[in-house]
Amino acid sequence: MTTVESDPHEKKRARVDVPAGGNLSSSEATQYDRQIRLWGLEAQKRLRASRVLVIGTSGVAAELCKNIVLSGIGSLTLLDNNIVSPRHLASQFFLSESDIGKNIAVASLPGLQRLNPNVEIKVDTQDVSDKTETFFTEEHFDIVCATGLPLSGLARVDEACRKGGVKFFAAGVVGFQGFTFANLLDHEFIEEKKIRNKTGDDTVVKERHHISFVSLASAMAHKWGSTGKIPKHKPMVLPLFLIASQFHEKFNRDAAGAADLDALKQVRSAVMRTAELPEDAVSDAVLATLTKPSVEIGPVCAVVGGILGAEVIKAISRNDRPHTNFFFYDGLQTTGQVLELGDEIHKKHLQTA
Repeated sequence: MTTVESDPHEKKRARVDVPAGGNLSSSEATQYDRQIRLWGLEAQKRLRASRVLVIGTSGVAAELCKNIVLSGIGSLTLLDNNIVSPRHLASQFFLSESDIGKNIAVASLPGLQRLNPNVEIKVDTQDVSDKTETFFTEEHFDIVCATGLPLSGLARVDEACRKGGVKFFAAGVVGFQGFTFANLLDHEFIEEKKIRNKTGDDTVVKERHHISFVSLASAMAHKWGSTGKIPKHKPMVLPLFLIASQFHEKFNRDAAGAADLDALKQVRSAVMRTAELPEDAVSDAVLATLTKPSVEIGPVCAVVGGILGAEVIKAISRNDRPHTNFFFYDGLQTTGQVLELGDEIHKKHLQTA
């Protein structure tokens, strides 16, 4: 039950009174008071009951985890078998030099837990490739977010989640470029809109919508030339990510040094031909960034991880329209855009209240 009190100085101020036996304790109601005013008590209860898995614990994941832990989710599981190295310190703010040599998820746990002791946070140090398809459903996750994986790894997790009815997000950063992807399966949400009546006053109405999302494999196979949906700002992170992923799958390693540039150009030609994109959409200079040491750039991780965190909160709370289905960020141009890629995404307006 939410009791709204009149306040001449702060019109949106509200006092939240949670009945005994509710999903939120009195201390949690106080802790989350400001955000309950923003998205409502029922949305906060959904967050409190949610179970989220984050695969990978690098810079983007650190920003994501910070935001969703502060929002008050029920439980968070960090799945990562990687070891902290000096390169992680550039963007992963839960780590310090003393953590080098430790498992990155284990080292991140104390800092995350301090943000919100009310969230249950667990660590799994197994390699995600060793997990069976049923793992994602057996653990009863509501949301799975995968970062730091090549395309084949992301697609495998997405397919497992799709079969098990688990909503899936992916994110990646390549230099100054980043992206997020959402596959929320069949997703219903409430969207508030202002409608001006005959007297000139605004009335807020709540509309219920339904969207059926497509798989990551379908979205990644998008033929850009057939639709003309080529982003204005170049270079584009999606083909760059595809090039990096296909190089990794072909040679079982990341590109390292100028000696790999010719091989990268061959991979670029194949990727661009398949995607129906001009080859110069990823210039030689940008392509060469894939031969540099893989260090995530902090500000890019902050933007991409922040967007991803907001989308996860929207998906769990079922408030507001989600991105369908990609968000692209260009740190050089400081621009972001949402693009719908893949087979036709089905959208339906169900009801206006």
